[in-house]
Amino acid sequence: MIWRLCLLIFLCFPWTVFASFYFKSVDAPRISWNPENDNSLRLVVGVHFRSRCRPECVGQQYRLALSDTYPGSKQRENNGAYSVPGNFPAGILRRYFGDRVEWRQNGQQADLVPGRWSAGSLSTNTNRYADGQLIFNFVKSELQNLEAGSHLISFWVAGEGIGKVRHFDSIEVRVSVEIPETVKISALDDVDLYYRDLSGGWLWKETKFCVFSSNGGWYRMELDGQNNPGGRFQLSSSVNQRMNYRISFKDMRSGWYSTERGRQLPSRYQGSRYPDCGNNRNATIRVEIYYRDLHSVPTDTYTDVLTVTVRAG
Repeated sequence: MIWRLCLLIFLCFPWTVFASFYFKSVDAPRISWNPENDNSLRLVVGVHFRSRCRPECVGQQYRLALSDTYPGSKQRENNGAYSVPGNFPAGILRRYFGDRVEWRQNGQQADLVPGRWSAGSLSTNTNRYADGQLIFNFVKSELQNLEAGSHLISFWVAGEGIGKVRHFDSIEVRVSVEIPETVKISALDDVDLYYRDLSGGWLWKETKFCVFSSNGGWYRMELDGQNNPGGRFQLSSSVNQRMNYRISFKDMRSGWYSTERGRQLPSRYQGSRYPDCGNNRNATIRVEIYYRDLHSVPTDTYTDVLTVTVRAG
């Protein structure tokens, strides 16, 4: 009889788990913010990254942080022995974006506090690249403090895979902010004058209004009358009888400047950095008629349309 001995030999090879976290790129749009209408206060930055695990796993948990400065980058460490900062400098981030930034990725949402690691569990379900979004809201007052022109705001996004194998990476985000030079008049009312209001040698009345100039910049003013464009200011009656008048102007820093004809005023004036002048008025126009001109025309209603133009400069 022949015996056949079958030997089953089980060889156990340890599996080595490979995991990694690293950023591929970020997409930061160019922002054009117009102080006049507060557009583009919201900034959305696309983040392309990979948080993977293999061979017997897919994806892994991770966490994110935002930093003013370069936070470093670590290669994969199988024993997880390396250390990363617990907090990061974030004074610039908080100044421009406040204390809350939203992160969205594959149906997940987390609130990030600049300078701190994200709380809670974030994860990917793929070993391929994943896409997420950082959603910022600018602090309006900080944008108002920027001069008109181009500005660059840069910061860093840090990320760490926090599975069995840890890996830390970071990438810079550069946001270009364009603030156009904007000048605008608001709250300018019509002026009605009545003969009974004559005082001394002049019949006059003034109106106060707001001149906004992006970030409190300088502006120039031009005045012109519709009845006699480019010439002497004239009021006109229903039968085209004409009566001369003059315009005086001042802002909060200068004295009165008077002119009897349409022209650009010789001085520069400083506007308010706030579109509504902080719920105030910073400019005054006075319409003035000399009493002799009043007495030289018949009784009627006299009108003109005064065009007030402001330009940055």
